[in-house]
Amino acid sequence: MNRPREDQRARGRRALIQFNRAQVLEALATGKSLVQVLTILVKAFEASVPGSVGAVWLLDRIDQVLRLGAGPALPKSLRRAVERSSGKAGAESLRRRRFLLDPSTAFEEAGLKKAAARAGLCCSWSAPIVASTGEPLGTLALYHRRPSTPQKSDREFLGAAAHLFALAIELKYSEAAVLESESRLRQILDLVPHMIFAKDEQGRFILVNRALADAYSTTVDQLVHRKQAEVHEVDHELRFFLEGDQEVIESQRPKFVSEHAFTDARGRVRLLQTIKIPYRDSGRAGGAILGVAVDITERKKVEEELHRVHGELERRVRERTAALRSANQKLRATQARLHHLISTNPAVIYTSKSEVDFGLTFMSENVRRMTGYDPKAFLKESRFWFDHIHPDDRAQVFSTLNRMLVHDLHTHEYRFRHKDGHYLWIRDELSMVRARRGQELKIVGFWTDVTARKQAEDELHRTQDKVQRLQAELASASRLSVLSEMAAALAHELNQPLVAISHYSGACRRLLKSQKPDPSKVVDYLSFVEQEAVRGGDIIRHLLSYVHKRAAARSTLNINEVIRETLPLLQLEARRAGVELSLALDDSLPTLCADRVQIQQVVVNIIRNAIEALSTSNQPVRRVKLETAGDGERVRIEFTDTGPGLPADDPEKVFQRFYTTKPTGMGLGLSLSRFLVEANGGTLRARNQEHGAVFTVTLPVSGSSGDHREPGLKARAEPAPQPSSPRAS
Repeated sequence: MNRPREDQRARGRRALIQFNRAQVLEALATGKSLVQVLTILVKAFEASVPGSVGAVWLLDRIDQVLRLGAGPALPKSLRRAVERSSGKAGAESLRRRRFLLDPSTAFEEAGLKKAAARAGLCCSWSAPIVASTGEPLGTLALYHRRPSTPQKSDREFLGAAAHLFALAIELKYSEAAVLESESRLRQILDLVPHMIFAKDEQGRFILVNRALADAYSTTVDQLVHRKQAEVHEVDHELRFFLEGDQEVIESQRPKFVSEHAFTDARGRVRLLQTIKIPYRDSGRAGGAILGVAVDITERKKVEEELHRVHGELERRVRERTAALRSANQKLRATQARLHHLISTNPAVIYTSKSEVDFGLTFMSENVRRMTGYDPKAFLKESRFWFDHIHPDDRAQVFSTLNRMLVHDLHTHEYRFRHKDGHYLWIRDELSMVRARRGQELKIVGFWTDVTARKQAEDELHRTQDKVQRLQAELASASRLSVLSEMAAALAHELNQPLVAISHYSGACRRLLKSQKPDPSKVVDYLSFVEQEAVRGGDIIRHLLSYVHKRAAARSTLNINEVIRETLPLLQLEARRAGVELSLALDDSLPTLCADRVQIQQVVVNIIRNAIEALSTSNQPVRRVKLETAGDGERVRIEFTDTGPGLPADDPEKVFQRFYTTKPTGMGLGLSLSRFLVEANGGTLRARNQEHGAVFTVTLPVSGSSGDHREPGLKARAEPAPQPSSPRAS
């Protein structure tokens, strides 16, 4: 009687299941959350079972307990009691896919009888919610306010409902998994430092990561769905990118570009290495590409730097190899030279121990030439060297060697017996070579054969007395020679003032014998006589000063003043010889530090020598010119005459002592003049010119302050000073 009604209820529930399935799909399509979808389903099933309260308990996959997924009408007190007391038990029952359908014991088994009673509930129906893979997802429960036993149709309805809930939960879980997978993929893509992108055949970005978005100074969301032509500003680069995309789409083959330029939004040109492959998306019509671009800018810089460093290293290796090769060649050459020097050097090189018997450890080959013995003989027997030292010298040699251990360096001489039996003298110079910590290592030294020197010293001792006697005889002869030269020089120098005194005295005598003698002129000539007498006395004093080796009486003087003071003494003699004296003096010259009398004597000697040469010549013009000049450091006095000149083969010959071309000359005037000039730090030179001779005196400038005039002034020509007498007798 109740069967038709039960069948009708079953058909209604099936229709409700279908309707709810459509609602679930719609809710999922509109993006509703899992809680919202489950709430819709719970409310629908509560309506299909009057007097019931529905709830969906979801299995927490981490804690493995049941937690309420949806239960809009479930009292909070019961919810808390279920989660607190039966969450784990319900999860265990769920894993065993056990139905809790006994209306009288359901709450008792779960320990929830009191909590259910307070909520006005007395029994519950439940069914496990299982995924299509068999994984438990949760439990669907219907709580009743009146005792109720489920029929077969109720069990079928409850199972269908649990399946519908499983569908909704599984779809939402899958959606969440996809979103989580996309989020993780996005995080992974954004963590990759390389540029990852996908583009369709129109060049529109369908996938990018943060590295590419940063290169275009934008975000991922703003860059996706935009064409590359909208963000890339360099045309030739854009054409290269799009042509490569099209090649991959058409050929459906990967394309690798090892290096290409990419200008980012900041204008920086980067070097990229790119791989593009066909991108197959089942939900997209048309072709697309997926690419990865690696920024190799820094790597290229490093490679270039490595290449440069490698080239530099290779260059240095080549240079070092060449240097080592050259050094090896030089070393071999040096070794060859050293071997040659050791073998040909008259000095014998050796090394020896620094203790006990001082036995030799090395001896150069040339010892054979010096002593006649083979070098091996010295090394074979440690006492060989000692036994061949002269017996009288052995004690002295060993005592000095012991002192060398303290002083490190030593030189001694001793006699050594040659192989043929005679003794030769050896000079032994040796030094101690020490280690870093001061321990003695060895002695290094060399022998020199000084036999010839010793013989020469003996010969020298034998001839010393004879040499001393000869030196005494030579000293005596030298003193006689010096006295002769001094007498000749004194006669020559005194001859000049005496001749001048004779001339001036004769002129005075003739004036006094004249009918009308002029006393003032007589006085002038007597003044010249007095000056020549004073000069003669000065000559004698300076010669005595030279004999006693006294220093010259130097003072600061003006060379032009000295010349002007000296020239009147020569005017009478020049006038008698028909010689013109002229001056060209530079008034800007600095002062000198010299002996005034000596410089005057030089001027007199050179001019008088020129006058005497001109007096015997047939030159139409007889002139002696004095010219002074300077360069700031030295003063030059130039004497130029128009006479016969100097010897053509060697003009400097006139400065040789006792050389003269005059019948009555002594050959001392010019020699003495050069000596006086050099005594004042100067030089005297002579040379020929086209007509006559040129004597040049050069003297250093004084270091003290004096009358320094502007150096740019020209020499001023002036007539020579004239004596007061209108004529010379």
